Amino acid sequence: MIHSSVNVCPQFDTLWDELTILDHVKLVCRLRGLRGVDFDLYCKKLLHDVNLSADIKQKVSELSGGLRRRVTI
Repeated sequence: MIHSSVNVCPQFDTLWDELTILDHVKLVCRLRGLRGVDFDLYCKKLLHDVNLSADIKQKVSELSGGLRRRVTI
């Protein structure tokens, strides 16, 4: 079905300030139904692919507007 390959990115950031970048990626992956042994590795690879792996443990409240946007996307 089409809904499995379509995503939505709102104009405003929908992030929680107290969560880290990795927490957000894990949350979205879980909501999309991803599970398994390689779950953490997959999430870290996604962050690496968008050049966010260096900031993986940083809280969203500490990020610049551009980095916040990249996490949202």
